[in-house]
Amino acid sequence: MTRKLKVAVILSLVLAGIIFASIAAEAFNLSTDMELGIEYNYNLNQTGILNNFNIEISDWVNSDIYLLADFEITSDLDEIDFNRGEAYLDYYGQNTDYRIGWQAISWGAVDGNSPVDTMNPRDLSDPFADDNKIPVPAIAVEHYFDNTKLVFIYQPVAEGDKLPGLTPELPDRDLKNPALGLRYSYSSRDFDLAGIYSRTLNYNPEVSATEFYFENSIGGELVYQFDRSIARLDMAYNIPEDDYQDFIDNELNYAATYEINITSDLLFLGGIQGSQSDEDILIFNLDYMYDFYQNISLGAAYSLEESDYLINLEYTNDIADGMELKAGLYYFGDDNQGDYGQFQDDDHIYLSITRSF
Repeated sequence: MTRKLKVAVILSLVLAGIIFASIAAEAFNLSTDMELGIEYNYNLNQTGILNNFNIEISDWVNSDIYLLADFEITSDLDEIDFNRGEAYLDYYGQNTDYRIGWQAISWGAVDGNSPVDTMNPRDLSDPFADDNKIPVPAIAVEHYFDNTKLVFIYQPVAEGDKLPGLTPELPDRDLKNPALGLRYSYSSRDFDLAGIYSRTLNYNPEVSATEFYFENSIGGELVYQFDRSIARLDMAYNIPEDDYQDFIDNELNYAATYEINITSDLLFLGGIQGSQSDEDILIFNLDYMYDFYQNISLGAAYSLEESDYLINLEYTNDIADGMELKAGLYYFGDDNQGDYGQFQDDDHIYLSITRSF
């Protein structure tokens, strides 16, 4: 397929999405996001087209039952992908709620990379994805008390991360060998506290990047709010199962952030994430709301062990109702092969427009 034909196909998909959304909106509770943009890698002198089309269809069957289905089409000049997102049914009881279907489960007080947020595998093929969780079939039960909540997750078929260029070996996956999660949380005016247990698949690249193993994790979350500041802390102690205990050590993982509104327009966030055996990474972010429509953010991450780093500068502008302009850059520092240095040839700038309706 020639480049011109690929561009024509992408534009046709955008047009088809607009037509479909217009028709479907009459029959369903429907929301769509369409992103069209361009990125330029100045290290490799390469240009790519960004095109993401997301459809979310939802409806109330009655006052107690809610349905949702989410789909995404992504394309560039090389390939077109169709991805199923979340698709589930909710039942709301008096004190207990139930959800069954493909779910993306988010646990942890720290945004981005929490050590207790393990219930979903991730697609690790795109290092720049805003959300790389892969929804998986699961049953979720939430029971509410006065100031506490108990959540139970059952995944009958455990899934592992999607590793680029690899086909991992998975352990036996059946109803007798599921992924499990349990979270008990307490909320008050000043702080939130939660204890978490999970049994999920993991892999250790230093031992075998093509073999997954089951891991039990015990951890917790803490959020404390005071004045204009919020402190967040997540910790998890991971214990491999069975034969893997002979060559994979138990490990403590942690992540902590502190955020403060320096002024009403300027938000600062600083934090650290790491583990006993791996490197510690410092993270920083400044977010400035220029006015009600425009926002500028500067984010950075620095590895204490490898001395490599990432800088992301981004500008957003709500140029019209339901339309957002985004422009920014990614820059990776140092020439080593650390978490960020390995992407030293992926420095790029990007520009996109997202239409939501």
